[in-house]
Amino acid sequence: MNKILMPIFILILLVSSCSETSKSEVNLSSRWRIQFRDDPAFASADFDDSDWEYIHVPSTWEDEGFPGYDGYAWYRNSFRISKRSIKKELYVDLGLIHDVDEVYVNGIRINGSGTFPPNLEKVMNTWRRYALPAEHLFSDRENVIAVRVYNEEGRGGIVAGDIAVKTGKVSCSKYYLASAVDLSGDWKFRTGDNKSWQKVDLNDERWKIISVPGFWENQGYANYDGYAWYRRKVILPDSLMTDNLILALGKIDDIDEVYFNGEKIGATGSIPNNHSNRDDYTYWARDRFYYISPDILNWETENVIAVRVFDFGSHGGIFDGPIGIITQKEYLRHRQIVPQKCSD
Repeated sequence: MNKILMPIFILILLVSSCSETSKSEVNLSSRWRIQFRDDPAFASADFDDSDWEYIHVPSTWEDEGFPGYDGYAWYRNSFRISKRSIKKELYVDLGLIHDVDEVYVNGIRINGSGTFPPNLEKVMNTWRRYALPAEHLFSDRENVIAVRVYNEEGRGGIVAGDIAVKTGKVSCSKYYLASAVDLSGDWKFRTGDNKSWQKVDLNDERWKIISVPGFWENQGYANYDGYAWYRRKVILPDSLMTDNLILALGKIDDIDEVYFNGEKIGATGSIPNNHSNRDDYTYWARDRFYYISPDILNWETENVIAVRVFDFGSHGGIFDGPIGIITQKEYLRHRQIVPQKCSD
């Protein structure tokens, strides 16, 4: 990812302290096209899949007449969505997938779980719910979704769930966070630690791509504990020049230091000299909001965000939203809302 020009729009990000419910905008439990081989061309929105076979989703390959098959498969489908729906917080619910997947919408990779061969890392019992960024969707024509799947043995495919494009809602204590620049999606990522990785002019072309938000264990780094760095480049719209800006990074497991254009703008927690003697077990549950000094903002060129993360154990990474740049006014409105407790 080099330069990223973000469109000027308001993405409504839902924040809640209570249980989450959802509403289906587009039902995708239906017949999908399927091809049992692997080719990166299958991700393209313009690919002609008219000669592919059909399969019902959700179902196992075995139940649909493909017993004994193990390996790669690609699913493709299309859907329409209204302008009104695109303004909402959207995600695609793909249920349970055996064993590994990555998902493309209109040719853009939006997320995935596990790692494909040769370094196979399976993620079998985790619900696949991936954010659908508004900038990747069309309201005036069909949207194409393509899902790459690999199954090593046993029952394979998109095997269970309420497959749909959905909006998130909460049953109580709900409030909304309006973000002017959405930063969810692909970030550059590298395990290890080097303080020079905060630099604006660092060459990160050979870094891996990881989806944010999401635990890194589900994206090819199973059982990894310790340091890792995230990087993202963004050009800010001129409409924000008169606003004070806040970087929202959701929740991070466990500890973070955040740099904007090479300058440290905040941190949550501190990394002890003896990593086993941590003094706080709750850093992962804290929302990250960091004020960005106007003096370090670039308006004609790209801005570089670098996030240093340390994970003590179990899951790690920038794992929950909202992820974006918000105005200080919106942040203060968000802070003034007193959440109500959910009833028993």
